[in-house]
Amino acid sequence: MKITYRGSPVIFVDVEASTLDTDTFPIEIGWSVDDERDPPSFLIKPAPGWDSTDAYQAGKACHGIPYVDLVAKGVHLLDIPGCLDKAWAGAILVSDNPQFDQNWVAQVYAELNRRSPWQMVELDVIFATLCQFAGVDRDEVVAIIRAADHMPRPHRAGGDALCMHKIVRMIVNPAWRTKILNAQKDNQ
Repeated sequence: MKITYRGSPVIFVDVEASTLDTDTFPIEIGWSVDDERDPPSFLIKPAPGWDSTDAYQAGKACHGIPYVDLVAKGVHLLDIPGCLDKAWAGAILVSDNPQFDQNWVAQVYAELNRRSPWQMVELDVIFATLCQFAGVDRDEVVAIIRAADHMPRPHRAGGDALCMHKIVRMIVNPAWRTKILNAQKDNQ
């Protein structure tokens, strides 16, 4: 299901980074436009100076992406801004951690001496606003949060973006919410 707000598509964005250390750099970008389709995502070929360090190896325990995969399979930095500009044009971008994700996207643009045009909205703000707008009662909100806690989070950009999308779909689509919540009750 695609989600729109006042005619603009809502896109859920996640960026995986080398580590959460101070010398971090983006390694994967993913987003979800339609939660019934595989989310677009790609690895990022490291820029000069974005090295495989001990910190990267520690971060690899979380994201599981070998540095050699970034070098061999990553999208070249020159190609990323055009891809994002096309895919995200006119959209409202939602992230579960916009401060970091926005900075990592800006880091890609900065490598090309460009300023990132993207501003991201906090998932929690969207969640609360939509719950209020959709008239979701307190017990349903608690159930949605519990259901979200049980969703697999692969720590990969596309999968994490898709998970955010499915959480928001539970708010805006009552039939979907009932289906997910009933399925989770059956699995307990």
